[in-house]
Amino acid sequence: VVQLYAVPRVSSVVAPVRQLRAFERVHLNAGEQRIITLSLTTEDLAAFGREGKFVTDPGDYVFEVGGSSDNIVLTETFAL
Repeated sequence: VVQLYAVPRVSSVVAPVRQLRAFERVHLNAGEQRIITLSLTTEDLAAFGREGKFVTDPGDYVFEVGGSSDNIVLTETFAL
């Protein structure tokens, strides 16, 4: 299972340290490699805000990819 986690560096609400935003189950044979594309929209990054509505904070987001939350193999930061 390929898992994509994302969290804003600065948030207007309390954000978890790591939040699962997308995943895909991939079946591979031994030694096989495959490129997997996971897509997110700004709505996928939204959190429940103080006014009771979902909001997406502008700024830098940290994206992490791995087989599980304790097996991260790639970390990148992107700005919204």
